[in-house]
Amino acid sequence: MLPIIATIALISVAAVTDWRKGEIPNWLTLPPLLIAPFMWFCADALPGLQFSVLGLFGCGLVPYFAFRRGAMGGGDVKLFAALGAINGMQLGMEMLMLSLFAGVAQTILVLIHKRRLGTCLRNCFRLTVNVLLPRARRFEIESLTLTELRLGPAILVGSALSLVLP
Repeated sequence: MLPIIATIALISVAAVTDWRKGEIPNWLTLPPLLIAPFMWFCADALPGLQFSVLGLFGCGLVPYFAFRRGAMGGGDVKLFAALGAINGMQLGMEMLMLSLFAGVAQTILVLIHKRRLGTCLRNCFRLTVNVLLPRARRFEIESLTLTELRLGPAILVGSALSLVLP
């Protein structure tokens, strides 16, 4: 029961701070990264520690690569890693996947609201085609046409769904 309570508290505060300030602070994400493996070790010795550390790295790896490409913020990466440390690899990956699906839905709604869906789809097409073109012939993507998304609320929805769905 303690991991569920910790998860709900963590994702709730993260969603609110991300929505309001556009960041998920270190004071929120770093303590679970340190405390969860220790707690799992106390509860189940070495298997508990392995459960938590595997979840931490497994759930933080894909978001880390997205962060390196500029597609995700560092707070989101640490939040996913913390969710993995608290809940283990299987539930943590479920939270990650459902959060990304919720993020897609959130993105579409935000783009429709801002009347930028067409611009976004054009940028997506150009980015995809750029992979196939030589550097000299690639499309320019203006940074002003890009849309920033605060993923905290989507992480809240995706993680909560993973806790309530069978």
